[in-house]
Parts: sequence; structure tokens; C-alpha cells
Amino acid sequence: MASKQPAKGRGGKLNRSEIVHLRLNPRTRFALELMAKSQNRTVSSFLETLVNQALGTAEIKILPPAPRSVLPPYVDEEDLKSVPLQELLKLTWHVDEIHRFVAMCIYTPHLLSYEEEQTWTLIRGTSYYWSYYEAPKVHEDTGKSLGKERVRIHTIDGVVWEHVKEHWPWLLEDNSKAIFDDIRKKDMALKPGKIVATPPGGFPKVHKTITDDEMFDLVNRLNKHFDKHVHTGEK
Repeated sequence: MASKQPAKGRGGKLNRSEIVHLRLNPRTRFALELMAKSQNRTVSSFLETLVNQALGTAEIKILPPAPRSVLPPYVDEEDLKSVPLQELLKLTWHVDEIHRFVAMCIYTPHLLSYEEEQTWTLIRGTSYYWSYYEAPKVHEDTGKSLGKERVRIHTIDGVVWEHVKEHWPWLLEDNSKAIFDDIRKKDMALKPGKIVATPPGGFPKVHKTITDDEMFDLVNRLNKHFDKHVHTGEK
């Protein structure tokens, strides 16, 4: 793929200092100047001090870190946990913007904008961007062997960064034909990005599931129940 420039407003090169434009009323601006002068500081230096002080006390809701083979497409309030903002920074801050973006998507998917959700949906659902491991597959009730299962490592450590970086300019674009064509031609939607020899800590060494036929029947029953509920209002 030829290199393209990232879409405007969707990330960029990290500078030593980031410029943030604030809209303040004259009274507030004057008050900031007075407080900054009283400490022999510039307004920007004073504001930075206030922000750093707030970081030490602020809390934010996140999707807690956990071994996940599936990342939920939607997050409910009960799935979230309040943690100190400093803890979230430890999980998400990185000098590389791609790493920051993916970490934010994993830990704070409820904070994504619509455009960010589009990019994240493509990353989350494409096997080429994730690591897998192979585990024996057994029936969850009988313990009968069902062969082997490739289990996706849907954590920050399971991301295949070189593959995400390969497509990053296109991932930032809406409905990019280039990346969809590449995914289709290389079968990347289903082809694992990387196979690791052993499961990471916390992931099960044995994958418990049901048979494909049972899964098919379960999905059919759920669909029928859903259709009946939607059309008739019955439970």
C-alpha cells in the first residue's frame, strides 16, 4: 500500500508541547492572569499545574483489564469500574498514537466518538490485527473432545502492532476502499495475525464450548424468540 496522510483531526505526530485553545470569558481570563501573576507564572504554566493537581484526584470509568477472547461491541454501565485517572493513564499512555488509540478503545470504548467507533469496529473484528493461541476444545457439559480451537487474545498484549500500523492511514478514513480490498484479497478478516505457542496469563488452556450443531440450534432459538418478542411484544 502507498502511504497516505492521516485524516485531519484523527491523530498526528506527538509534539514536545501540545497547543490547546480555550474559549474563556474576559472575567475568567482576568482571574487566571491574576492567579498566575501571584505565583510568578505564565497562564499556561498555571493551568498545567491545575490540570496535574486534578489528575491526582479525578476518577474515570473504564472497562477493567481482563483476559478476553471477545471484546463486547457495546458496554453497559454495570460492565464499567471507576478508577483513578492516573491508573487509566498507566494503561493507555504511550508515545505512539496508534498504541494510545487502541488502548483507549480497549479500556474506554464508551468514550469513543462515532468516527473512532468506525475505526475500532474494523480493528476489533479483523483477525489479522490480533494474536491467537490453539487450545483443546471440549464440550462444556460432557468433557468430550471437540478438536482444537483458535482463541483470540483480545487484550492490549494481543494486538499485532505491525499489522495495525501497516493499515493505519486507511483505518483513519471513513469507508476506505483500499483497506477493504486488501482485507478481502488476503482473507485478513479470518486469518490470524499471529499464533503464539502458549496462552497468556489468565487465559484458559482448555476451551470449553458446545458443538457446532448445538450452537446453531441455540442461535436459531434466540432469533425466533427475538422475532416473536419484537413483533408481538411477548416475553
